Amino acid sequence: MNLEKEKTVSDTSSSITNVDVSLSMLTSEQADSFIYAFHADTLSLIKKFKFILHLMFCPECRHYVRSYKNTIRLSLDGLSTANPIEKVPEELKQIILNCRKKNKK
Repeated sequence: MNLEKEKTVSDTSSSITNVDVSLSMLTSEQADSFIYAFHADTLSLIKKFKFILHLMFCPECRHYVRSYKNTIRLSLDGLSTANPIEKVPEELKQIILNCRKKNKK
């Protein structure tokens, strides 16, 4: 019976250690890897908390996120006002295909 209690205590301390590691501060590089998921609102609660906490202490990343959001907003604004192309000119298709061939080499 005592062995079971010791095992439970050991398992509990190991989970606590894992939680401590998962709550460590993000680096800017790690925060950058979260930006798309953060914008899409698909981050887990812990990752979202870590991301926001990092932003509180990192002015460079705050600026980066602000720029990211502005870029998306401007892109969407541009798409909504663009005139659709009825038919893509054949010359443009050839230019695109030629560029693809050059990049594969």
